[in-house]
Amino acid sequence: MFKHLLGKIFLTAEAREIGESFERHDIKGAEVVGRGTIVVDGKTIASSQEFIRLKEQAQKIINSREQQPTHQ
Repeated sequence: MFKHLLGKIFLTAEAREIGESFERHDIKGAEVVGRGTIVVDGKTIASSQEFIRLKEQAQKIINSREQQPTHQ
């Protein structure tokens, strides 16, 4: 409650929106370290389901291009 109240007083609407977005998307390891600076733990990002899914899609694209014959 107290933390929520402080956020209303000291944070801009944009900063509150970003924080709420982190909560909605269940982003862990994110920390605001300065004015407009957010640091997110890379391990947290790399282990997220969305990142893993996107990585698999990227690998499929790379594999399909490697299998195409080169034209000389």
